[in-house]
Amino acid sequence: MKLPACMVSLVLLATAASGAERLAKGQVFPELRLKNGQVLHQVTVVSVGSDYVMARWDEGRGNLPLSVFPFEADAPRTRGGGRSAKPANPSPEPAKPANPAPVRGSIGDETGPRKTILGRVEISGPDGAALRLPGVRIYAFGLKEFNDLNEKYYAQANPLFEYYQTMVHRKSTAHEITAANALLEQMEALFDQDLTYLPKGPRTETDPDGEFKLEHTLKEPYVVTARALRYVGDKTERYRWVVKSTDIVGSQVLLSSDNLKH
Repeated sequence: MKLPACMVSLVLLATAASGAERLAKGQVFPELRLKNGQVLHQVTVVSVGSDYVMARWDEGRGNLPLSVFPFEADAPRTRGGGRSAKPANPSPEPAKPANPAPVRGSIGDETGPRKTILGRVEISGPDGAALRLPGVRIYAFGLKEFNDLNEKYYAQANPLFEYYQTMVHRKSTAHEITAANALLEQMEALFDQDLTYLPKGPRTETDPDGEFKLEHTLKEPYVVTARALRYVGDKTERYRWVVKSTDIVGSQVLLSSDNLKH
């Protein structure tokens, strides 16, 4: 899948400024050790405010106080050098683009022999134990068609991503943290729901034990794909899989923490 244009800026490597690392919107840190002892992985800076940093990481997302970071942050400052919560002359809020429409197109050549794929969806818990996920919808698409459909969806969604990024930054720098969180959740939903915008094709759902049976007649190459959410306290864990038919052995597939698609 081609990375959405607005997300390209989110894969920039952290850079150094005058010998000390600084925070800025769009930076990514493979591992970040905070002053409070917390260790976060694959941290993406969404917005930098005067007192808090809004970020996403492998284990979740949220607002982190600047005081826990081991380096300074590039946040707005007043003429006297102090941090400023709001710009002196804020620009007008951008207009919100239209929501994506259902994507039209082929799901692939369905004139192949009937296939039955057996599988299971499970992720690794904090203690390393396997946690099976029920109620996860599993889809199948032709490989080329899947890539084309994704291109069409994200072409529609890109303007919304850019809008949400702008608004999350504005709200967080203005200390409107609740509003910023709500906007960030709406932005995440564009990813969580992308498969629901694609044309209907072969699909199934995991049972209470996290197991599934997917039947289809797509010719190779094809993909088996799924998204899943898991709520842990006030955090939301997000999972995505895209497994090519060439990686499916013996008509069985395991969607796990080991083959997540990032």
